Amino acid sequence: MNWTKNKEDYLIKWLDFTEGYKEGIRGEMDNSIPETTGWRPKKNKIPSDVYRSSKKYKYFQKLKNEADGCNICGEKKNLVIDHCHSSRKIRGVLCQNCNHGIGKFKDDLALLEKAIKYLKQERDNPLDYYTLKPLQD
Repeated sequence: MNWTKNKEDYLIKWLDFTEGYKEGIRGEMDNSIPETTGWRPKKNKIPSDVYRSSKKYKYFQKLKNEADGCNICGEKKNLVIDHCHSSRKIRGVLCQNCNHGIGKFKDDLALLEKAIKYLKQERDNPLDYYTLKPLQD
C-alpha cells in the first residue's frame, strides 16, 4: 500500500496504533499499520505533511494563533501547546522556553517550589562569583 494515496487513513491507523502502544494494548494492533515499501516512520513520528493535514494540527494552530502569547512570560514567538503528560489534558499555550522549563521540573509543583525558594535565598544572600565574598550594596 502506498501511504501517500490515503494519508488520512494512514494517519488514523498510525494514531490508533501509537495510542494502543502507549497504553500497552499491543495485541491485535501490531498488524494495523499498513505495510509500506521502503519507508517506515522513525520513533513513532508521523510524516510532517500527513500531520499538517490532520484536524489535530489545525486545532493546535488555531489555539496558538488566538493566544495573546505565553501564559507564563508573555512571549509571542515559538509558541507550543502545553499538556499534562499523565492526564493528557491541554493546559494552555506556552513559549518553548517556559514549556521546556516546566518539563525539566517534571511538572512537579514541589520541585518548582524548591526552585523558587532557592532563587529567593540566593537573592537575599548574594555572593560574588569570583571572590565568594558577600556582595555589598
